[in-house]
Amino acid sequence: MRAWWVAAALAGVVCGAGAQDVQAAQEGAVAVARSEDVREQAWQAYVARVARTLGRSQDARELAFATILGQMPDGRMPQEQAVPDQVMAWRQAALERAGGDRLAYQLLIDARPVPGNVVRGIAIDRWRALEPWNLAPLLYQALPAEQLMQAQRSATHTRMYWYDSLRWMHAALLRQPPTEAESRAFQPEGALDAEELAASTAAGIWAATMMPRYGVLLTACKLPALRETPERLADCRHAADVLTTHPSIVLEQMVGLALLREMAGDGEERASLQARRRRVQWQMHQFARLSVNDRAAPLMRQLADPSIQTEQQLLERTLLQAGLPLDPPPDWVP
Repeated sequence: MRAWWVAAALAGVVCGAGAQDVQAAQEGAVAVARSEDVREQAWQAYVARVARTLGRSQDARELAFATILGQMPDGRMPQEQAVPDQVMAWRQAALERAGGDRLAYQLLIDARPVPGNVVRGIAIDRWRALEPWNLAPLLYQALPAEQLMQAQRSATHTRMYWYDSLRWMHAALLRQPPTEAESRAFQPEGALDAEELAASTAAGIWAATMMPRYGVLLTACKLPALRETPERLADCRHAADVLTTHPSIVLEQMVGLALLREMAGDGEERASLQARRRRVQWQMHQFARLSVNDRAAPLMRQLADPSIQTEQQLLERTLLQAGLPLDPPPDWVP
């Protein structure tokens, strides 16, 4: 990714500069890339240190979190990386100690295509056994469409426990903050303090490792599939209702609305679905804007509020506190 960025920057310079300017730009781009490499190496060293510390724990969640941190990206795709023996040992120890801890199983699932992760399937099965009413663990499994459609019929809710995971990871990272030297090495401009760094890191790790895959569900409920398999209409409507009734993350709501749009009838129903989608897009856009302007502060404030349990609640609370409407202006375009 960094090499692509440097190449693009150089291409833009070459289009409008002389030879001396190009040489200066090339030297500057190389210097930036080297600086980024140094920061990346410092960040990876910090993450590896935290992983080793957590790996010495006897707690299932801390061991499971150590397996995630122990395989943080190093520029290669996850499937190209060899899994360290130590990470596999932490993973097995976490599984043995997890018992009825649903969050430990979620941490063990790790949605990345990590090779040799047989523990992942066991963790999913145990989570499903603990919560047979929950659609979420099903979405982590690579089930074929027909099997997924049948299995989801027993689901009545979807609980991704996004906020529970964020809060726990945030607290775990705060217990292992970067030293002053480490912080200077990977963020020399002092962009984030320890609280903000832990919050943004937890959010990034969740998105990278715990986001379920919705592709099979979306494809199974496309119009061609609905026409070929008429009985699937009821299954898709059930899945959509579960995802949109009480979503724990915004993506669940958006996927549910996409399913409903495939099954929508007249123009009035489609217009209603579009209005719901547009409302969510507005709230996401405003939250992102506030986060850019105020670093990690919006997320930090909501993490400290135990009454917030879903991403939708986070968006709405943040907008209201900022004096912004929850519905977009009539002329707003996503």
